[in-house]
Amino acid sequence: MQLSFFPSLLPDEPVYSLVARYHKELGYSSFKDTVIDLFNCRSISSNIELPSRLGVLSERLPWKHLNADHFIWRHTAVPYYSFFISQELQQCLIRAVKSSPPPSAPAVIGSMTQRIRQPAFFQYCDECIINDREQFGNAYWHRIHQLPGIKVCPHHNVVLQTTAIASKNCRLRYEFITLETAVMQKKRRLCNGASKNGLYVSIALDSLWILDHAKEGPDLALIQAALQSRMRLFDWMTRGGSLRARTLRQAWNEQYSLKFRVEMGCGLERVTDPIPLIRNLVLDGRNFVHPLIGIMIIRLLGLSAHKLSELIYEQRYLSKEKSPNYYCVNPICPDVNTGRWVFEEVSKHDVKRNMITCSRCGMVYTQGDLLSR
Repeated sequence: MQLSFFPSLLPDEPVYSLVARYHKELGYSSFKDTVIDLFNCRSISSNIELPSRLGVLSERLPWKHLNADHFIWRHTAVPYYSFFISQELQQCLIRAVKSSPPPSAPAVIGSMTQRIRQPAFFQYCDECIINDREQFGNAYWHRIHQLPGIKVCPHHNVVLQTTAIASKNCRLRYEFITLETAVMQKKRRLCNGASKNGLYVSIALDSLWILDHAKEGPDLALIQAALQSRMRLFDWMTRGGSLRARTLRQAWNEQYSLKFRVEMGCGLERVTDPIPLIRNLVLDGRNFVHPLIGIMIIRLLGLSAHKLSELIYEQRYLSKEKSPNYYCVNPICPDVNTGRWVFEEVSKHDVKRNMITCSRCGMVYTQGDLLSR
């Protein structure tokens, strides 16, 4: 059975908010009736980040452009969680969101084993409410406001307010509450204690950029190559590919103090040693690393998510445009003895001093180094 009505999809609106508005506009008395209409089942959890059965939802809508992929990339947190994972794991995550668990989407990416948690209560921005009412006629929940570590609205640079609606409540896990209803109840908790710290703003801006651009984002292997190159620039990684744990741990604690991590309210204070997480993202990549950790790592390296993507694009462009007959000689590089990512910086005085760089692993050597082998 196809539906004849569905609310208009608004920018950055999660599926949870769409279901809540559908329930309110049709005047259903029971949330189970709403869930049966949309998902053809009686018990679907109201997960605001990673819902399930989106394939069923898209099949019940008569509009072809509202397919499962449209919901996944524009109205869930899948882009956020897929930026720092492999293509294989990303496809597993997408299949879990399209179908009915088990396995659930959090179980697929392994985020349930991480110590970072979603905000305990739904959040919103006062300025966004005003703008949404003027532009769309009603306020609605935003994906970006519900992500871990987000304390500031990236659009208006104001501290987020916290509602009394718990993000994980077993008693209310089948209920879908609109933002307008939550605001009218006037049962708000105290606003977040975070100030307009530049780090909060940076994390929010990076999270928003990832939500909007992760679909066409770089592959995990390219991200790792860029981060390794940056690590060597900061002298936080040896030529052999080992992290300088002591120096790196000190830099992490200086930028992200314990007080800051406690204020984030997402359990990050329990991560006592960041080195295993950094090593997994930068060197390994087989295990899931929470995107909040990934964002904090690239910010520690003086980059933003946008700048990191630009850097990767420039390296790939230079690799294609200036690929000489040289090859990478780094034995631990995945592309050793190939010229796939190698480009040359020509010296004005001595050909033997031409700087040859592998964008894949970051190793820099000269033509003279090759001749001496």
